[in-house]
Amino acid sequence: MAVENIVDDLLVLEKIKNKRNKKIELMLISDNEELKKLHYYIFSSAKDINYYTIDKVEPEDLSIVYDMDIIVYNGSNENLKTNILNIIEDKNLDLRFFEISKQNYLRQKDILIAHNSGIHKLFEKEFMLEEFVMSIEMHLKSNFYTKRLIALEENSDIVIDSLNLFEKRVDDLLKKRVFFSLFKYRFDSDNEIDSYNLKKIVREYDTIYIDKKKGIIHFLILNTIPTFGKKLIRERIKNFSIYLEDINAISSFDLVFEAS
Repeated sequence: MAVENIVDDLLVLEKIKNKRNKKIELMLISDNEELKKLHYYIFSSAKDINYYTIDKVEPEDLSIVYDMDIIVYNGSNENLKTNILNIIEDKNLDLRFFEISKQNYLRQKDILIAHNSGIHKLFEKEFMLEEFVMSIEMHLKSNFYTKRLIALEENSDIVIDSLNLFEKRVDDLLKKRVFFSLFKYRFDSDNEIDSYNLKKIVREYDTIYIDKKKGIIHFLILNTIPTFGKKLIRERIKNFSIYLEDINAISSFDLVFEAS
């Protein structure tokens, strides 16, 4: 074998090695604080991802695009979005561009237009986190977050009256770095709270803790930001003759970072 062929082979192997060892560069462009918290909580804990977040990009700073592997865009500046998409196309960059829309509802036509413009996937404002993460994981080195969710044990009891069990579930999710939001309400009901089938409000991995003495109900909702979660609870509680008074709503980000 010729020496130059061996050198070529070694160069190819070195490139493959570098590609495997290189961390994914992921950037969120958004001024939405809840989205910032969500993305930081999830992606900053992944050891094979370098995560960044910025509110906006000035025209003179667009060169940052060349260093990214994934961009998640949630903004109102159509010119900025178009400029980034043009750079990706003109320079044939191996870069995935996702957009979280400011709109609550997207038509199929909106999704087709976005795809045609170079957007890899367009999500509604109130998106499902599991679908969003899985879409991004397709371009990462590992299904790091999906593995966390699959490892969770399904709750045998969704509605509980044990503070210790509730706190244990919160701690377990924090250790596993699964995103969730906590909602606390005072409640008043026409019937005994136990008579309602409250588990219909949530999913199989969520938890409802009821403090009957204080008349307070807590919802632990996975993969949901506080704004979306409050709306979800309000919509579903309408099926019951239960009246809720807001006390507070926080995310797992708040528990980990703002309480420390």
